[in-house]
This record gives sequence, structure tokens and C-alpha cells, in this order.
Amino acid sequence: MQDNRLKVIALEQNIKQGGARNRALDIAKGKYIMFVDSDDYLALDAVEKFYYAMIKNDVDVVIGSLNNFNTDKNTEGLFLEMKRYANATKKDEGKYDISQNFNGYRVGPVAKLYKKALIEQYNIRFPERIIQEDEAFHWCYFSVANFLYFIDGVYYNRRIHSNSTMYKRDSENLGAIDMIDSLEYIYLFLNKNKLYEKNKENYKQYFVTHARLVLNRANSAQHKMAVKKLKKIERKYKLNTHLFNTALENIFSIKNKDIHKIITICGLRIKLKNKKLIEKQKADEIKNILQNIKRESCKNYQNINNNYESLKKNLGAIINSNKEILTAQIFNNLILQKEWIKNKEFIP
Repeated sequence: MQDNRLKVIALEQNIKQGGARNRALDIAKGKYIMFVDSDDYLALDAVEKFYYAMIKNDVDVVIGSLNNFNTDKNTEGLFLEMKRYANATKKDEGKYDISQNFNGYRVGPVAKLYKKALIEQYNIRFPERIIQEDEAFHWCYFSVANFLYFIDGVYYNRRIHSNSTMYKRDSENLGAIDMIDSLEYIYLFLNKNKLYEKNKENYKQYFVTHARLVLNRANSAQHKMAVKKLKKIERKYKLNTHLFNTALENIFSIKNKDIHKIITICGLRIKLKNKKLIEKQKADEIKNILQNIKRESCKNYQNINNNYESLKKNLGAIINSNKEILTAQIFNNLILQKEWIKNKEFIP
């Protein structure tokens, strides 16, 4: 079939699904993006339905439902999307605000329609050469999206079989370490685009949930490496998730954080203001103020000396004036005007 709208990209290396999707994003010309895996298929009217839902409701992403079918066992199962969402308690089709919280959403990129402009604005891409790329793309896109639309009906059919990535990932514990790389990828994207503070609590919750999932799924060979990488990320980016607190720390511990003291008693964390840290912070602020005053005072004193020499040349009447008194008068007047210091008796 010849169609100028179709483009085939030949890849010399296996860069996994994320890399293949990235190459497609690099050359895509349309306003909207929809992903379809090679062994899946769409309903005949899927693109039309998603497109009109997008433009009619002015949203950033449209989501439909999946029909999973297993070619090995010849079984089918409807995967209804709507019931799974924390902020959607009904199955009704409609528009939802996701600007504040999007934890709990299905992360797979299929059965969704995205805005190309939003993807390009933030240079959103999949991590390559890993098999947990969906998590990262989902978080990056949803962190900059404001509204989604649930479309009623099943428009995507996903094949599950013994050789599929999804089946192997779940049955053979593949991707445990890749998930950690995906978690770091998400943090770096949020931090780069100044979105971390807005999504801080959601991200930390997500990090802890998936870190525990990784540790539970990792085999004996992966577990040590997983713990090492997770601890490194938590320490490097100061996440303070308490994920690796010892049993004793959960029973009782006292830690300093910023100007607070965190007391843990039987798993209950109490946050108190630390008076010593507050006093130290105030002392440091006063020290900085005094140093600034001293620095600016010296700068202004030099300017006064320069002004004095200029006045001495141009005003013959004051050539024989007392230099110290004149300098002090000019210095005091300038300093008072600029409010650097307010001591009238100051004589340099």
C-alpha cells in the first residue's frame, strides 16, 4: 500500500519501545499523537472518536478503555479505565481536572490521545533501552497537563502472549532495575522544568510505592543493587521519604530538618520547631546584614573621599578647611540619606 502519510523508520539497534517511539515523535508532523504497539489493533472509529473528544472539550489528553486478549489462552478481558482513578468515582464519560493530582492513573501510552504541542514545549520523551519507559513518559506529560477527558467505550485491543514484554516483565521479574532508572528520570524532568515543588508530595508517594514494588519483585541478584540505587537517589536528591528507616528508627528517633525537630514514636512522626536552629538562623541573618552594611559603608566612604578631592579643587573657599570635619559631615549626610547607617556621630 502506497500512502505518503505513512513513514517507516528502520532502526539499526534495539532501543526498546521507548527509543522507537522517540524516533517517531522526532518526525511526527500532526497536532496530536496516538501510540499503537505492533501486535495490537484499534477499533475502526478510534482515531475519530478520540480526536473529536479532544477538540470539543479542550483537554490535554483523552483516555479510553482497553480490551486485553490472550492469544495463547484465547481469553479476553475488558479493562475498564474509569473506575481506577482516585479523583473519578464514576464510570461516566466526562472532563476531569488533573492539575493537582494524577497519581493512580494508568501509565501505558496506548488508548490515549496526546497534544503534540505540549510534548514539544517540554521536550517530553521516553527513556531508551529500558522496559519501564511508560512510567516516565506518563509522569512527565501528566505533570504539565491540566485536563483529561474519559471517553466511553473500548477502542483499543491489546494482545497479551507469552513472548510480549508485559508478560515477561510480570512473570520473569524483568524491569526491576529499569523502574528505578525511570523514577530518577521523572525527578530530573520535574526539577529541570521547575515542577518539583508543585508535584513534590505526589512524587514522593509515587517513589515510595514503586520502590517497595521493586524491592518486592526483585530477585536475590537484583535486590542488593536495587537497594543501593534507591538509597543513592533518595540521598542525592534529598527526598526524605524515610523509605529505609530501620525498625528501631520507626519505634523512636529524633532528627533535625531545616528549623524543625522530627520526633518519631512508634511510627508516629511529630514535627516541632527547633529553638536552637531558629536562633542560629536568626544570628546568621543578623551577621549577613552587618557584613552588608560594613561592605556598603566602605564603598560609600571611598566615594566620599573622591567627592572631597573634587570639591577641594573646584571650591577655593574650602581649601583650608579641616579635612576630617568636612569628610565626616559629607559622610554623615550621605549615609543618612541612603539609610545605610543612622549614627550622626560617626567620623571615619
